[in-house]
Amino acid sequence: MTPTERYEGLQGGRYPGGANVPPASHDAEGLARAAAIHPIDGMIVFLAVGLSNSDQEWCGRVASKFLPCNAWTFMGQAAASPAVNHDDLVIVNGALAAQETETWDEPTDPNYPRIEENWLTPLGLTPSQVQVVEMLEMTGPVFDGTTHDPATPRLPAADADAYYLVSQYGAIARTLKQIYPSLSMIFISPRSYGGYGTSADDNSNPETYAYETGFAAKLFLQAQITQCPTSACNGPIDARAGDLSYANGTAPWITWGAYLWANASRPNGEGLFYVRTDYQEDTGQHPTTQGETKIGGKLLDFFLSSPYATPWFASGASASCADSHTCLISDKITLRTRGRMVIDATGTVTVENDQGTPVPGATVFGTWSLPDGTQQAGTAVTDAIGEATLEVSGPPDGTYTFQVTDIQKTGWSFDAADSVLTKSIRR
Repeated sequence: MTPTERYEGLQGGRYPGGANVPPASHDAEGLARAAAIHPIDGMIVFLAVGLSNSDQEWCGRVASKFLPCNAWTFMGQAAASPAVNHDDLVIVNGALAAQETETWDEPTDPNYPRIEENWLTPLGLTPSQVQVVEMLEMTGPVFDGTTHDPATPRLPAADADAYYLVSQYGAIARTLKQIYPSLSMIFISPRSYGGYGTSADDNSNPETYAYETGFAAKLFLQAQITQCPTSACNGPIDARAGDLSYANGTAPWITWGAYLWANASRPNGEGLFYVRTDYQEDTGQHPTTQGETKIGGKLLDFFLSSPYATPWFASGASASCADSHTCLISDKITLRTRGRMVIDATGTVTVENDQGTPVPGATVFGTWSLPDGTQQAGTAVTDAIGEATLEVSGPPDGTYTFQVTDIQKTGWSFDAADSVLTKSIRR
């Protein structure tokens, strides 16, 4: 969505103002927290909470005694990846079928002793070692099979399911902080596509509800950003999300996880798409092995490249990718402009590995900052000589700045430290 587009009255972009890059203060807090995460009693615990889709995509096992995870899931792929920290990181699947938001929002909910009994204790871990959580959640069934009418309406209704989800996210964040006192950050991901099944197929959260979970995540994160314009968190408390102060330990710091929604077979801005065989035939809601493989790979790529994850998730990533020459490096950014009344700006990013060899087939994610103060994000895939070109149009006078925000390719790691990330050109 561009800054002027709206969905049911709501602005797009992942952050306030339609931006796709975080505010400087929120970014700085996240980077500091990522750098500060360290082993507690020898281990860093990274926990997933969620329901059936989350369980299938994360591991496919409901207790540690059934390990290993399915090889094609996120945890299965992470276990096989040399780029993942295998020294002191333990990934735990706390997700379980039918565990919607309502089963995580109170400290007395049975999910928490279940996780401790089935996962933490058998692995020699304690709740105090949990420092990071990935939340892949939705509310209880919107369609419960007893009526053709949804239990809660879709956007833009004032009591829409997405708004209710924001309040549930807030309650869960505060509860997680109580149960796991060392919890530093939460990554939140929206649902994957829900349109291959309908309420008539017993799909309890079909489209457009699945899509709207992205807006719930955005509004939840926006609530913390508004409350915490600085590290003092002295801004207004959101009426739906409630108190999300990380300054006094009420809640962890919150950020986006992998964006998992795409409009069926139409690729989203990150190249993700779904076909019918990615979902089971019965309801069209739960992924097949094929779908789990796709989503598991997306999650792995995200945590290997997010600046808020790499210090603890991929602490050995630089050395590992250099050993196998699978480092993705933005070696050069070339900017050009043309036009008079309207300027067309072109940014060409050259992607190489650590040996200087061009890398084709890598997806470059970038954000343009225009002279009028707006921002536009885009993606492009590198060609045979490792070049990806991203374009934007804007006003005639001023500075155009392009920033590389990520580079992804399955099995590769983005080496931001050795990359050229920003370049500007003035008209």
